[in-house]
Amino acid sequence: LAYRYAEDKVDPPLPRIPCQPVSYGTAKELLRRMSGKEAPVSWKGALNTDYRLGPGFTDTGLKVELNVTNKNERAMVENVFGIIRGAIEPDRYVLIGNHRDAWIYGALDPSSGTAVMMEIARVMGEMVTQGKWKPRRSIIFCSWGAEEYGLIGSDEWVEQYVATLRERAVVYINVDTAVRGNDTLRVGAAPLLYNIAYEASRKVENPNPEEVKAGRKTVFDTWQFVTRGSKEELPRVSGLGSGSDYAPLLQRAGITAMDAGYVFDHRKYRLPSYPLYHTEYETFDIVKTQHDRNFEISAALSRFMAEVARNVADSLILPFDLDGYTKGLKSIKAALDSSTYGLKLKAMLDNYGKLDEVIAGFGTDITNFRKGLEKIDKNNPYAVRQVNDQILLLEKAFLISEGLPTRPNKKHILFAENSNDAYAESTFPGLIDLLFKIDYAPDAVERWERVKRHFSAILHTIQSAGATLRDVASFMSEEL
Repeated sequence: LAYRYAEDKVDPPLPRIPCQPVSYGTAKELLRRMSGKEAPVSWKGALNTDYRLGPGFTDTGLKVELNVTNKNERAMVENVFGIIRGAIEPDRYVLIGNHRDAWIYGALDPSSGTAVMMEIARVMGEMVTQGKWKPRRSIIFCSWGAEEYGLIGSDEWVEQYVATLRERAVVYINVDTAVRGNDTLRVGAAPLLYNIAYEASRKVENPNPEEVKAGRKTVFDTWQFVTRGSKEELPRVSGLGSGSDYAPLLQRAGITAMDAGYVFDHRKYRLPSYPLYHTEYETFDIVKTQHDRNFEISAALSRFMAEVARNVADSLILPFDLDGYTKGLKSIKAALDSSTYGLKLKAMLDNYGKLDEVIAGFGTDITNFRKGLEKIDKNNPYAVRQVNDQILLLEKAFLISEGLPTRPNKKHILFAENSNDAYAESTFPGLIDLLFKIDYAPDAVERWERVKRHFSAILHTIQSAGATLRDVASFMSEEL
């Protein structure tokens, strides 16, 4: 059914510069022989050698032959799904996903995550077949293909079924590299899921005996200690960029999402990722002997993610943290205020202060809705369905149909990846895209007009999102 562009018609064009991975040793030998001017500081890496721009080499007559083994071919991508049909609301979906494909052996990325998802499916499946349990809502296990090629499997699936997903999908729970380290839990999530992550982590025993000896008996305790250092604050939850399959589900279909895994303690190891990431050394032996010797880390993460899924699938009223969204909006606004972009916006937009007003109004809508929840007749299935639909659609209310100004496939006004770093999250991403180096842009005047239009869209979208939680007759009573 899909229309295919000819390869020479793709915009932006496909890369045409040959690329071939080489070893550390080969790279060092090539770089240390380079001639020419010294490279700028921002171009220099960590190898113990000078960095020069070339062209050519200091060794007269030296030639390098590069054999590129990459090949361009069309292949079939397959997604595989397993479904536990809900007993009461089968048309409401709790999605749990992991990708199958790997750069090389992939024992950590993604197979450690695959093992976690398959274990959850095994346990839940056995409980269902034995008649011990059946979820209120359907649980769908998603095994994605071609994630490493740009989230192709999940992206295409969302694109094909976006109308159904926007109406029926409740949450997406992602596990990619389940065991990047063995120190602590890491969670990235939309604000609606913060409380669910905290509750689940408090119920899971700490898999690290040394942590238990130190008095940190649960997964929550170590997570809090590593990310905050005290019991005064709740553990830190990261944002969601575009590093895995949650991206299209959150950013295109508006499905509130979570991504979780075990990681190393970043206070001890100043590393962007685990050293074996995407290398041929990611083998089962490394997992078994170094990362997760008794597979207790994998078991703890399985229990955590299973409890997150069970909570959402079974709760009569969806257990989302509505107040968390108000706090999240205030935090995003505070971060914007303190940035150089915020200073520019204050100087250029007459209605910048309106953002505080609509966030405050959104908070009022949340408070009033929660008060209403306390009064509903929980024995009335129609009343329960009504409020659950309002909660379900809240995340989706932050989508704009036209997409972000420079990235129309990204629909969420609050969350997307940083356009300069796909793994890092960016809040108010449409604004950040437009403001990037705006002072040096030849079209700065026109771009500021686009900033003003998009800022207005943000105001209206937040206000509209709050309106989805109001009574039937009162959602049109406010003007902006």
